[in-house]
Amino acid sequence: MSEPLKGHTVLVTRPPRQAPALQRLIEAEGGVAHNLPLIRTLRLPKNKEQISSVQSSSWDWIVFTSANAVAFFEELLQETGLSLHDDVRIASVGKKTSNWLKKKGRTPDLVPDKYTAEGLAELLQVHVAEGERVLFPKSARARPVIPMVLREIGAYVEELPLYTSVPAEENKTKLLDYIDKGNVDILTFTSPSAVKAFVSFLQETPPALWQKKPVVSIGSVTDEEVVRQGFTCHKTAYPYTIEGMVRSIADLIKEENYSE
Repeated sequence: MSEPLKGHTVLVTRPPRQAPALQRLIEAEGGVAHNLPLIRTLRLPKNKEQISSVQSSSWDWIVFTSANAVAFFEELLQETGLSLHDDVRIASVGKKTSNWLKKKGRTPDLVPDKYTAEGLAELLQVHVAEGERVLFPKSARARPVIPMVLREIGAYVEELPLYTSVPAEENKTKLLDYIDKGNVDILTFTSPSAVKAFVSFLQETPPALWQKKPVVSIGSVTDEEVVRQGFTCHKTAYPYTIEGMVRSIADLIKEENYSE
C-alpha cells in the first residue's frame, strides 16, 4: 500500500475540534501529525442585537462561510427557542460547511464550485435579487467580500458576528520547541489567523529556521498570508478541503520542492 507521507512529520495548526480529521488523513497516508492549535475560537457573548437579528421573520437568505458560523448560529437558536422559516434559502461556502448544515437538518440551496468567499459572492450575485434581505452569521474577523457584493446589487445585508479567534498563547512554548529542534517537516494552515499567530509566536526566532519550511494552505486567502509572512516554499490545496491539503502535501514530497 502506498504511503506517500511516510517519513515526514506534519504540523497541524487547526483548533482542537477540527484537528483530528486532518490528523487521521495524514496518518492514513503514512505521515506523522503533530497537533498544535495556534488559534482558539471564542463565541461572542449573546446580546440583544443577535437575538433581534434572528427574530426577524423576513429573511430571504442566510449565508454561511464556515462550519463555526453554523455551529454558533444553531447554538443561538437553541438557547433562544427561535427558529427559521421554512422558505428561507441557505447559501454555503463549501463542502465542510454544507456537511455541518446537513447535520443540523438544513440543506443548502447554493454552494459554489470554488470554495471561497469570492466564489460564493459571485454565485449570490446571480441568485439574490435587489431588495432581498440577507442574514450573514459570521466571525468578527470575516472579510467584507460578501456583504460588499450583495449591497452593490441592492440587497439588504445584516452582518451577525457570533465568534472570533485569538492566538492560543498556551501553545507558544511548544511551537518554539518544535521549530528549535527541527521536529516538523511540513506546516499546514487553514486560516490567515493561524499564519499570523505562528509568526507572532516566533518573533524572536531566526526566520531562517522557519521561513524555508514547506507550507500547505487550505485556500488562496490563507496562502496569500503565507506569502506576506515570507515563506518561500508553499502550495495551495486543491480542492480547498483537508483532503486536498493531504494531496498537496504528497505532491510537495513527490516533487522534492523543499530541502531540510
